[in-house]
This record gives sequence, C-alpha cells and structure tokens, in this order.
Amino acid sequence: MQAMIRDRARLYIKQQIPAGTTLWWGEDDDGECWSLVPLREADYPGLHNLKTLKVTDAHLADIPIAAIDQNQQLVIINLWDHGYEGLQVDPDGEVWPASFLGGNPRQPASWEVPYQFV
Repeated sequence: MQAMIRDRARLYIKQQIPAGTTLWWGEDDDGECWSLVPLREADYPGLHNLKTLKVTDAHLADIPIAAIDQNQQLVIINLWDHGYEGLQVDPDGEVWPASFLGGNPRQPASWEVPYQFV
C-alpha cells in the first residue's frame, strides 16, 4: 500500500511539474512558500530569500519523500529543498493536494487532507 501511495504521488508531481518548469521559492511572514509563478511582495508580505529552481529530468528521477502517513494516505514531498507539497491518494488512486496548516511541513499533523476515511 505504501509503495502505491508513494508511486502515485511521484507520478502526480511529474505531471504537474515537468522538466523545464521553474519553481519559485521564498519565505514570508507566514513561513516558507513555493509557486509555479513568480512570487511577488504584494502577494507575500515580507517576502525574502527568493530563489528559483529550473526542474530537470534528473530532479524528476529523484523526487524526495519527506514523510508518508499510511492512515490518511498522505505523502509529503520535499520539492528539492524548495518547499513541500502534501498530497493525498484516495482509494481510487486519484491524487489531491493537501492544505498546509502551519507548523513543520515535514510532519503529517501539519497538513489537512481533502478526503476523510471512515
């Protein structure tokens, strides 16, 4: 089960962030943030430590997993030290972005998943 969750999340990242995509990363008053479009001070008050990363095939060959919570089927992906993405894999194998609530982005408790298992 854990391998399926990990594999589906990695496939999702490869589809959403193909090679050649630029990731924008920075820190603001609320913590770390990343984006597929340029970050602006107007949208992120106190923006600093702005960096970019051009995603390559080598990046996509190694998509680091920071944590997996098998109960929630949540995968936390470290976007090559340019931020984190929480993804939930539902029972049908569909992948949904989780919402970061604050705290430590490497901890599953810091994420809210869209699908609640009963």
